[in-house]
Amino acid sequence: MAGTFQVLWGAEDGSLKKAEELQGTDGEPLILPAGEGGGAVTGKICTRPTAVDLNGDGHLDIVSGNFRGTFFVFEGQGAGKFAPDATQLLAAGKPIQVDAHSDPFFVDWDADGDMDLVTGSMSKVQLSINDGSATEPVFSKLKTLVEATPGSTELVFGEKGYEGPRSGLRVWVEDVNGDGRLDILMGDSVGLDYPADGMDEEKSLEQHAKWSERQKALSDEQAKLRESNASEDDMDASYEAMGELYQERNKFLKTVSTGSVWVAYQKAPAGA
Repeated sequence: MAGTFQVLWGAEDGSLKKAEELQGTDGEPLILPAGEGGGAVTGKICTRPTAVDLNGDGHLDIVSGNFRGTFFVFEGQGAGKFAPDATQLLAAGKPIQVDAHSDPFFVDWDADGDMDLVTGSMSKVQLSINDGSATEPVFSKLKTLVEATPGSTELVFGEKGYEGPRSGLRVWVEDVNGDGRLDILMGDSVGLDYPADGMDEEKSLEQHAKWSERQKALSDEQAKLRESNASEDDMDASYEAMGELYQERNKFLKTVSTGSVWVAYQKAPAGA
């Protein structure tokens, strides 16, 4: 269960050619490594690839997020070629990791001439400052810039309660209002819930409360499996059980999946 990286090469007339699979210098498709321990499958599923010259050698590298929440780098060799084996982004000697669905975006956040990492995730936007240089990056531990709306796992009947970014945050950094400070654009994912046919809101809430207890128990079980480095078969069985549980949810709730774009404006420093 893994995805490949695709590229649409630009043509001289400004059009795009048919998508092609990116390959390493060994002629094989670029594939994210599984990583170690439980949940290895989720490490191979790309959530966002971004092209950036991370080591300042003049060649674009590919930094990819994944479902698991870590970051891997395929070093660029120039002319659209990449090293076949990815290396992991580290901070203080340990993999940089968000809660899930890492979403790398690189920008010179602190204006010191090198690339810093801003990332979305399921529940936060976080920042890792590059304490190294433009040619030898050294990333710091993540700190939180924006948190998803509190209660983002609770029901949202219609749009009631949908007053801020909820989950699955995807980021872009830009000076949106032209005040000289970088702001954060966020796309999110939300399910707007409505009572299933034949049910009112009160009955749906009652059913959902019982269902939520089962869902939490299964989520806790999955967390223990990951911590114990469970086998892929055990993890897959747990994911299948979760899928079946969400099918049951359809009996008392119907959900419309949607999302919005939000902006967090950076404030001026105190005394500025």
